[in-house]
Amino acid sequence: MAKSLVPMPKDQFVTALRDADACFITLSEQIDAEILAQSPNLKVIANMAVGYDNIDVESATANNVVVTNTPNVLTETTAD
Repeated sequence: MAKSLVPMPKDQFVTALRDADACFITLSEQIDAEILAQSPNLKVIANMAVGYDNIDVESATANNVVVTNTPNVLTETTAD
């Protein structure tokens, strides 16, 4: 998808996900019920973030889409 932290416009994002089985996103992308409803093949959303506030997890679950994130990735200091 996009090679930037600037979110893709929603209509382009929907088009990009229409036939996708998976997507790898940052906190910039917002996945809501509308996007999930238009992504019938989507099976997994991999969120490159500790949290998942940018994803409608309830709608993802209802659509049988697995949501992952990267917990504990920021727990150790760089010097360690």
